[in-house]
Amino acid sequence: FNSTFGKRQPGTLLIPLLGIEALSKGFTLDKSLGNTPFEITVPRDDTKTEKINIINFDNSQSESITINDMLKNNLAIPAVHLTEQMKISELEQMFWAFGIEKAKENNWCNNALVVDSCEMSLFELVKAYQTIENKGEFLEINDIKKIDSSNGSELYSSPNESKKHSISESLISFILEVKKTLKREDNDWTIRTGDTANDKDTFALGMSQDYTIGVWVGNTKGEKMNNIQGKDIAEPILKEIINVVLNK
Repeated sequence: FNSTFGKRQPGTLLIPLLGIEALSKGFTLDKSLGNTPFEITVPRDDTKTEKINIINFDNSQSESITINDMLKNNLAIPAVHLTEQMKISELEQMFWAFGIEKAKENNWCNNALVVDSCEMSLFELVKAYQTIENKGEFLEINDIKKIDSSNGSELYSSPNESKKHSISESLISFILEVKKTLKREDNDWTIRTGDTANDKDTFALGMSQDYTIGVWVGNTKGEKMNNIQGKDIAEPILKEIINVVLNK
């Protein structure tokens, strides 16, 4: 499993992208959403379904919460309620504009996309968050020309031509609104974590004016881990990398 380009479910890291699309469809930051745990049924394969318990990963809950606080605190419950009020096909189209290739596939996402489905690579997540930090300017990352494994086999080679991803100018103001809601650390970095419902993966993304860094923690064979959370595992690793970057 290639941890940089392999596909994994990014969990709550999708919340800022969800917020951008919601604002573009007329939702406002002060709109209230439910914030108590609930169960949702999601599709599996062609005929099967599965029930998933939707909780916030800090175990917080309240009768309702605004989209602004959902974004600020990275909350899964209101995010799923918001997704249920939107069109999945339009969300997928917006994800593709941010550089996520699999978003063009049919039935890629379901309504629980902030904790389930929508698998993508860490590389694609970094590109999407870089676009948020760059205020909507999408930059195709082709600095990495080729990656080989220790036995010499090719793991990745950059495409000869950049994909024609583009961010609509109409989205830029909404990107800026969402960017303002994301917490900044004292060193002027924004750090976000991603957790999923299946305990297989956890992520941390860090953004600054000059860098966007992503960390994934999980088992390469897709096995579950016990009681994992991005803030406890992936975030400390990310902060160590940031310290190296700041002190180089």
